[in-house]
Amino acid sequence: MEGTKNKNIILIFTTALLAVIAIGLIYSNGIKATDHQVEILPAKLEIVESFDHLDDMSVLIVKGTMTGDRSIIQEVDPEYNQVIDTYTRTTFEITDLIKNQSSKELNTGDRIAIRENSWTDEKTTYAIAGYKLMEKENEYLLFLGEDSENDYFYPRGVLFGKINTNESTMKSQEDKIASFSLNLTNDEVNDLVLKIHSDALAKYNK
Repeated sequence: MEGTKNKNIILIFTTALLAVIAIGLIYSNGIKATDHQVEILPAKLEIVESFDHLDDMSVLIVKGTMTGDRSIIQEVDPEYNQVIDTYTRTTFEITDLIKNQSSKELNTGDRIAIRENSWTDEKTTYAIAGYKLMEKENEYLLFLGEDSENDYFYPRGVLFGKINTNESTMKSQEDKIASFSLNLTNDEVNDLVLKIHSDALAKYNK
């Protein structure tokens, strides 16, 4: 099941999980790192080897914008009353439907829920592997997996599947990447993200 696979993508230290209890805000625009202290939470990323790999593994590929509607979701283990997952659920409006092999019948103009692996409280933005939340004024190219159980889509490989098409120069969207995957250093992961994003924009951002 995609929902189970998605949860296995993210492997966070217990101390990091405990630090995010008591978040319940709803907010209407992207949170800029300059407004908050940013805490990078190391994670094991889903393996993405190349642009072709990302293209093939994505059930939905779309361009569009976030609508301004988003909320922070927490999942709590009822037996132990502990937070086991936290993420931001963002509403995204499709302006260009490139590929759809998901369970949903979608069209341009439709809105979908996106799981974003970052969230914020009043003072701190928590970013899994350095993921940066989408911002309302930007257009994004998304390569998505589907979690039908929770009725959302999620960027494949956390960092790999979200691309800001408004970047004037090619650079990483992430200020810092913290990863324990692919047997690569953080700099090598960053280079791979940049290469895949460049290839994706060359094909789909014309």
